[in-house]
Amino acid sequence: HADGPRPRVIAYASSQNIDAVSTLTRDLYDACGVELRVLPEQPSWRAPYPHGNKMVAASDMRDTARAVFLDTDMVCLRPLFDMARLPPNTVAAAPEGVPTWGRDDDRWERAYAHFDLPYPTERVRLLRGRKKEFVPYFNAGFVAFPDGSEGGQARFAERWIETALDLDHNCRIGGKRPWLDQISLPLTLARFGYDTDVLGETWNYSLARRKDYAATPDVHVYHYHRFRYLVQA
Repeated sequence: HADGPRPRVIAYASSQNIDAVSTLTRDLYDACGVELRVLPEQPSWRAPYPHGNKMVAASDMRDTARAVFLDTDMVCLRPLFDMARLPPNTVAAAPEGVPTWGRDDDRWERAYAHFDLPYPTERVRLLRGRKKEFVPYFNAGFVAFPDGSEGGQARFAERWIETALDLDHNCRIGGKRPWLDQISLPLTLARFGYDTDVLGETWNYSLARRKDYAATPDVHVYHYHRFRYLVQA
């Protein structure tokens, strides 16, 4: 953006996979000013959890006030500077499309009770299907968050990982994988008093299994899931 600050863009790969990043990809990163980094070490998950890479990437030290995590399968069509202008204690994310976890039983009640938190009264409107109202539940493919530390306290991403680890090891609730990142996100917000900016679909527009790709809107971010959906759109 000619009139705004240039964002730092960082791509992450695990230590096992970074040598497999192709020369073409590295040349593209160089041309676009993208820094390629090795992911920090994995925390001690109860069992292997590849989806946890997004929390691990978010926890890396970047010496920035705010950051936006983006899944690999996303395309930005508009500037994201609105995310840089959010208040300091605010985390922004778009609701999940459907209630992939905690739909049919008391799982959310037990998750909140595990952390001695009241069951939330607020609701978000999910973005796919019947667009039902649901307890705060967000797609973790796009998360804008405060990236600094205040007064030596833990950073947001560190708190997100700590919450996920506690839930993983100490809370007997079924079906946590692969949804542990999305289950622990609203719990982290509640535990540590973060304000939430509930984003609209334009910030995390899922292209998966749409009926009419001719009607694909012009949005901030496409979340394409499979390359064939991006081609159709």
